[in-house]
Amino acid sequence: MDRILVVRIGNIGDVLMATPLVRKLKTMFPQTAIDFVVSPHAEFAVKGNKFIDNLYVYRKYSKVNRKLRKFLFKRRIRRNKYKICFVLESNREYMQFAYDVTDKNTLKIGYDGYACSNLLDKKNKYLYKTHVIENQLFLLRDFLKAEILEPDFRMDFWFPENISRKFSEEVGRELKSAGDYFVVHPGCTEYLPLRAWQSEKFAEVINFVADKGLNVFITGSKNDKKVIDDILNACGNMQNVTVFIGKNIWSAARLISRAKGVVSLDTGILHLTRALGTPLVGLFGPSDPAHTGPIGEGFYKVIRKDFKCGPCHYYPEYRLEDKKKCLDGNVTPCMKAITAHEVISLVEGMV
Repeated sequence: MDRILVVRIGNIGDVLMATPLVRKLKTMFPQTAIDFVVSPHAEFAVKGNKFIDNLYVYRKYSKVNRKLRKFLFKRRIRRNKYKICFVLESNREYMQFAYDVTDKNTLKIGYDGYACSNLLDKKNKYLYKTHVIENQLFLLRDFLKAEILEPDFRMDFWFPENISRKFSEEVGRELKSAGDYFVVHPGCTEYLPLRAWQSEKFAEVINFVADKGLNVFITGSKNDKKVIDDILNACGNMQNVTVFIGKNIWSAARLISRAKGVVSLDTGILHLTRALGTPLVGLFGPSDPAHTGPIGEGFYKVIRKDFKCGPCHYYPEYRLEDKKKCLDGNVTPCMKAITAHEVISLVEGMV
């Protein structure tokens, strides 16, 4: 059997945005095995994907036997003798890894202009003003003659059967008495405070939804606790508000899948919401929704204010430390410019 390898060792959103390419490959080559290399923290995003035959988790091994374990991991993948390898990476380490697990007979396809891109056989210029998903599908269009249509932009996410049953029971007990509910995701720990929004504005949105008689679940990781505490302090009436943090990611996904709508900052939860098909309002600041935001068919709305200095997230000189000069009261001007009224006006169409 022929085999194709896809290398995308990124965050949750990065990996979900690679699923349209995987689905298109399986449609084009139904008798070909599609293998996927992913990072440990994004593994869940493709764990149940029906278009992936083998999932390999790229780990940062501890110092004990690191070289040996890495060598054995690479050798295990290399034995598959891939016909094609899609390298959806700009990171030097990951591009070198893709080269190491393939051989001279493997057609290596990726992007030009990055470190180690000389290792690729076919490469496109990466278009920063074009969506990530489109950039990836263009590799299929330009090198495998695929026709790209709007339905091809849809991201895929499945609950594996055993996990689905387990967490349906766990979350089901919590949701059974919740009735109709809405989800607000105010945390994006990795990029805080550059993508943050003011606590009092989140509180206004939550109060609006709660006043409509809906329950509100606030999601986040344990690292988002301070942000969420600030929002709760600004909310006032907490009768219809439930904090849903520190839960297993499958539980959060199940919660989002049944919600009437979600308000989220630009983070992995935003992309998960989109993949699940739940109505979405996304708040963007330093990053460009035309590049990494929602795309394709379905109900979603994006709010972003135009600033001369932005979007700044994808430029080569972008560094988190450098951008801290933009902070004004722990919120960047481009995020501070978004009003609670604007968000509420979009949320109103969901509740």
